[in-house]
Amino acid sequence: MTDQDSGRGNVVQDGNSAHEVRDERQARLLLDPESLRFFRPFLARERTVSQAAAEVNCAPSVMLYRVGTFLRAGLLEIVREEPRRGRPMKIYRSTHDEYFIPYALTPHATLEEAFLEVFEANYRRVARAVAELHKERWDGYRLTREPDGSTWLRGVPDAERRLPPGDASNPGIDYALVAHLSPTEAQALQAELADLLQRFQGREEPSRAAGERRYLLAVAFVEERA
Repeated sequence: MTDQDSGRGNVVQDGNSAHEVRDERQARLLLDPESLRFFRPFLARERTVSQAAAEVNCAPSVMLYRVGTFLRAGLLEIVREEPRRGRPMKIYRSTHDEYFIPYALTPHATLEEAFLEVFEANYRRVARAVAELHKERWDGYRLTREPDGSTWLRGVPDAERRLPPGDASNPGIDYALVAHLSPTEAQALQAELADLLQRFQGREEPSRAAGERRYLLAVAFVEERA
């Protein structure tokens, strides 16, 4: 079955065509990271429960429960039913192709609180994945000053060995640093990061490529003014 992406809500050019959410329940479902994970497969295209479950990597019964929640909230609709042996197969799609959720419908008093909820959920996933990768090879931290004068706190197997950055035997990379850059350097770095993300944005959904695995790629680059 191919995507049905034409019809309602063609690509928005002016940014003013998104449906404005006015229902608190809809806003809560669309802003909750876990709920949104199950809603994404249906956004602006048609999917069956089985197809959506395969994208999210969950059991069809789990996806069916979520679909029921989205239907009752008015976020999904059944666009048609295709005949087959037994019960017809239902095809679902989001009721709108784009959504605008006003901050007034969120429970957050400030933008910082809103961002914190999203970032916290994302980095819990990162922490869980990194811990799983290193649970048998990370016994402590090594605090060092490098020849270039920078200081690093890195996880290491023991007091005698270190894992060099970019080592092929290291199955994951997770670094955070504060860099002092000129505006020109900052713009160049931001452009590099944007290009990197652009390269892999089309890989968010699973394909049938042999040996393909899931990887978390999280990037944050912002001027710290506080």
